[in-house]
Amino acid sequence: MARDEMRRIGSNGLAQLGSMFTLVIGIFLMGLLLLFLIRIQRGLLGLVLAGVAVILMIYWMREIRQLVKREFGTEESPKKIWTCDVLESDTKVTVVAEVPGPVEDVKINLKTKSLSIIGGGRFKQKVKLPKGLTLINTSYLNGILTVNLKRLSSTNKSTTERDPQRSKDN
Repeated sequence: MARDEMRRIGSNGLAQLGSMFTLVIGIFLMGLLLLFLIRIQRGLLGLVLAGVAVILMIYWMREIRQLVKREFGTEESPKKIWTCDVLESDTKVTVVAEVPGPVEDVKINLKTKSLSIIGGGRFKQKVKLPKGLTLINTSYLNGILTVNLKRLSSTNKSTTERDPQRSKDN
């Protein structure tokens, strides 16, 4: 993680240095061109040519700066949407989620009504779950986290007692 951060900082620094360098060179060339045009073409034509040269130089400087930014990757990439599915049955709940990062960075925390998932690259996601679940096991393979949870038996009994159709059948 520290290496990635160093690379990101290094590429941002290089992009800023490249951008500043192109700006300084552009200003120098613009001044040189203006001086040259005014000395050759005195009068209104010289001023018009100098104005056109300045506008073209500004345009090309902006293009070069955008090229440097793209080349060194200072523009933020679009944020990836990580999917998460919750599969429920009578006795079990399974959470399947895409989580970035190596196995060491992936952690889960089961609370009363939610499951917090933490992954690499400052990834955090909270999944709402029903009450009364205990953790059976977890697995993480190729960026896919699978968390198996079991419904507590006291929850199953209380739901069958409250459900009038189930109590009639039993």
